[in-house]
Amino acid sequence: MVCLVVIVAQAQADTTAENDSVAWNKMLSEISVKGHRYIVRMKGSTLVAQVAGTELANLGTANDVLSRLPFINMDGAGISIVGKGKPAVFIDNRPVRDESELQMLSSESIKNIHIIISPGAKYSSDMKAVIKIHIRQPFVKGMSGKLTSQTSSKRIWEEMVMADMSYNWTDWQVFGQVFYNNGGQKKYDVSTTDFLLNNHQNRLVNTATKRNKFETATVKGGFNWNSSSQSLGAYYQYTSQSAHFNSCGTEDDDVLGIKEQNIGKLIDIDSKQEKHLASVYYDNSFKNEAHLHFDGNYIHTSYTDDNLTQTVSSAISEIVPSQLGTTSELWAGKLYYELPFATGKLNIGTENSYTYNHQQYTMHNTTVATYISSTQNESRQTDCAVFGTWKRDWDALSLQLGLRYEYVKFDYKCDGIRDNEVSRTDNSLLPNLSLSYNFNEFTFMSLNYSHSIIRPPYKQLRSSLLYVGPYEVEGGNPTLANCKTDELIYMLGWKNLTLELIYSHLSDTYVYTKEHYSNATPLLVFIPRQADINTMNAYLSYAPVVKLWKPNFTVGFDQQWLTFYGEKYNKPIFRYMLKNIFTPSKNWMLTFDLTGSTRGHTMTNEMRSQWGIDFSVRRYFMQKRLQITLAGNDILHTRNQSWWMNIKDVHLYKDSDADNRRVMLTFSCTFNPKKSRYKGEGAAKDEMKRL
Repeated sequence: MVCLVVIVAQAQADTTAENDSVAWNKMLSEISVKGHRYIVRMKGSTLVAQVAGTELANLGTANDVLSRLPFINMDGAGISIVGKGKPAVFIDNRPVRDESELQMLSSESIKNIHIIISPGAKYSSDMKAVIKIHIRQPFVKGMSGKLTSQTSSKRIWEEMVMADMSYNWTDWQVFGQVFYNNGGQKKYDVSTTDFLLNNHQNRLVNTATKRNKFETATVKGGFNWNSSSQSLGAYYQYTSQSAHFNSCGTEDDDVLGIKEQNIGKLIDIDSKQEKHLASVYYDNSFKNEAHLHFDGNYIHTSYTDDNLTQTVSSAISEIVPSQLGTTSELWAGKLYYELPFATGKLNIGTENSYTYNHQQYTMHNTTVATYISSTQNESRQTDCAVFGTWKRDWDALSLQLGLRYEYVKFDYKCDGIRDNEVSRTDNSLLPNLSLSYNFNEFTFMSLNYSHSIIRPPYKQLRSSLLYVGPYEVEGGNPTLANCKTDELIYMLGWKNLTLELIYSHLSDTYVYTKEHYSNATPLLVFIPRQADINTMNAYLSYAPVVKLWKPNFTVGFDQQWLTFYGEKYNKPIFRYMLKNIFTPSKNWMLTFDLTGSTRGHTMTNEMRSQWGIDFSVRRYFMQKRLQITLAGNDILHTRNQSWWMNIKDVHLYKDSDADNRRVMLTFSCTFNPKKSRYKGEGAAKDEMKRL
């Protein structure tokens, strides 16, 4: 680019008069301009995190950025928001199907991140929170890509490689991604179960060394076409995962006065899963500020596992082979139109899906088959929804009203026979209301109400029982109804402080219990039940900027009120998070985090207190195109999981020495960075999660 600048100046003689506009013997007084950039600010019911131009842009990946933000937890279970659970994540309006995509996205490519605490009627009813990541880098022609390699040292080594490539020209873009992960976990479990049967106290003590090794490969390819105000795109993604689970340990039994010591117990499970995903979208923006958008998805998933459970003692030697197979399909589409209406914006649309799920369990041991029989079940669901959202902004006040209507027809068959008690048709109206006010530049407040429905995962709806041991089985519950939730959220932001208060009433939520399978035999079953629960979540975040130090303090608690079988499970859990970023120079960055929680109840489980420390050191080269990161998670090995479950006369304690401590070395190289032009938003996210 050539830039030509013409400057015209007029010279003055040394005899400039004292009262002239320019006096050469006078100096302009020094002016000091001070400013303060808030990395995270409130905007209505949304937390907006500015990434571009801040230290967050140098962290490496989108996962690294999310782990720095208030109210967000990143652990082995993935991303969660305190008080809201697992959110739906979008990158430039494209839904993230696999969290490995966040590892492929460079932090330098991110403009900002929106954390939407109350998503509204536009999204499916069980979408409790949404994270939207907006990309900032300009579009460039030619080849672009990012290559990443990561090695983790823990009890079982883990290796991961990723490649994200695209080629851009004129109005077209083709892209592809490859992801490969080989690793696993090894942990040591000890559990004690005490239960009463026929006025006799019984005890089961289990110890086990559990190894879970897996190999995952994902291949993805697609295209985008962008011209003026229109865009069209599609992609196909194939994922294959194989896993081997092995549990080797002992069991000591004292049941009905008969003691069996040092019983050998071996569980081997070989599993295989394949998933095919096809997605297409069309987007059109009109001159009158109207906007039309369509998304379509198709998913086919197959899963099988071969289970071999062996129990060996001086008295018995029992081998129990079984097999579980699952096949599912999902067709989904979403269409909405946004237009100016009544001095505001109206968004109207429809979201529809059809789901098929088939599960088959085969028991190959004829003796065990007398009480755990082979079975199969089949589910078909048709879900049709229409929604409308109207939003208007005044000077300082913003109002959003939303309403969603859902028609759901669910048919359930067990062993080929339709179950009329489980099959049902639901009609639901789901309103939401959001009101926010900006007092001044530093103070914001919002109040949100929503009514939603959460449907049980298909795995919980299975009718089969899984053999665990001579006195224990696991099962699903096809009679589970939908969980209805009423939620009220209040948020207040003032300078670097953010307060979040969430009160929820859950009707017929899902609670796992361990109880008697039969009052006549010493057999226990681990099974989901339903109960009403009220919860309160309160958190305060403080995120100042202190020169080279960017701390983030978050403290709060989770309080639940649950009464189940006459017992109360109301002990609160207090949580604290201290996240720190240090930038001693432009090519170095250090992070240090301390997180923890106190003892308290989560559903019917009483969790033991835990805490842990994480750190990372990053070094940048080649104008930050190359990044080398050394990181450690749970470096003191203090995040072990222990919990109690007391259900009537069944008492369980479990202690798990988990494989959380690890050291990771990551190399990441980006060349000719590009902006993805894919604008698909996805459809039926709730059904994908249930599958």
